[in-house]
Amino acid sequence: MTVSLSEPPSQDHQLFISRDLRPPNFAAYKPPREIKGGHRASVRCLGWNTDGRRLASAGVDKVVRVWTPERSLELRSSIELKGHTETVDALAWDPTHPERLATAGQDSTVRLWDIRSGTATFTTQTPGTNINLTFHPKGHLIAVGNRDDDISLIDVRAGGKLLGTIKPSPPDSKEEINEITWSNSGSIFIATTGTGCVRVMDSRSSNDVSPPKVASESASALAQEAASKAAVEESATRKTEGASAMDVDEEKKVDATPAAPTAVTPAMAARQSLTQTVPWESVYTLLAHTATIFCAQFDPLGRYLATASADSTVGCWSIPEFESVWMAGQNLNYPPRALSFSHDGEFLAAGGEDPFIWIGSTVNGATLHKLPVTGTTNTLAWNPAKNLLAYAGEEKAGHEGTIRIWGL
Repeated sequence: MTVSLSEPPSQDHQLFISRDLRPPNFAAYKPPREIKGGHRASVRCLGWNTDGRRLASAGVDKVVRVWTPERSLELRSSIELKGHTETVDALAWDPTHPERLATAGQDSTVRLWDIRSGTATFTTQTPGTNINLTFHPKGHLIAVGNRDDDISLIDVRAGGKLLGTIKPSPPDSKEEINEITWSNSGSIFIATTGTGCVRVMDSRSSNDVSPPKVASESASALAQEAASKAAVEESATRKTEGASAMDVDEEKKVDATPAAPTAVTPAMAARQSLTQTVPWESVYTLLAHTATIFCAQFDPLGRYLATASADSTVGCWSIPEFESVWMAGQNLNYPPRALSFSHDGEFLAAGGEDPFIWIGSTVNGATLHKLPVTGTTNTLAWNPAKNLLAYAGEEKAGHEGTIRIWGL
């Protein structure tokens, strides 16, 4: 009888072997590479462009930077994008163009940058302090959410024009909105809420190249029409009164010139956009968690939706059925605040206040690895072409603004 001294293959190992895949050996990965000096304060958001060559970062110091990590991690090799006057909480690359980046800041603006020139193609004034941002898969629309839980829709092709407000919650209700995103096809738009629900909307009407229609006319157009009508009526009234007065006293004159219309400022246009509703139908509400859902993401193959909640669990839901595939939480002590799928959809990373980033299998939610971190993880992102994981968060004094890349 032959006795084997080797350990039997683990269940997770078999999970990959059975599908003709090489099992990952995350434990053998080199320590993460560090990018230092690019930010003077906490980094709030990270993102790889569509071809995986560039990494964008932004945060509390109001600066947006673009790196090419596989070429150089030096500050002098980065591109600095200046313009925001407050913290930048969200960024998103155009999924159809590797050189276009959108950013959203607490200065109530959304900016679309052309990385080649280092300048903003447009700056859109929004109704409030922005905290989240997402691109439509076809690149023609941007959705941005603010601290007042308003979600605005922006037309990229029209130079950043505000098209109206997306309202995923039931009428006459106001919900905390924490994450917004489109499905891979752009047919579904979701918003995660403070009640543990995911609101699902049918956004297919905005998939074509023409700008989406809104449920009501532009508030500014209505106001201008009313002002014009009132001016004409007032002019006619004054002329009549003037003619009567001239019969009595020819020296009395009446100025019938209508007042000049008030110019509509960007801030006024932003507020007026709240009165317009994008006509997407709410089609489903997923009761996903028992507490606030902080983040959500669709996997790159379109099979799953992952959610992370204040109940310290990560959930995986099938698409389009929205049925539970698995729920992971036994290894998490604190709520995850950032999620990201790997480029092949095999792995899911989740980070938050735990002293590690959890790496799990998307097939069954099994823990594959725990990547140690030194502080709270604010943001993380898998590269869209290979197993490189970028992450950043709160750091000890003297290390603020550090970005790490695991697998480089």
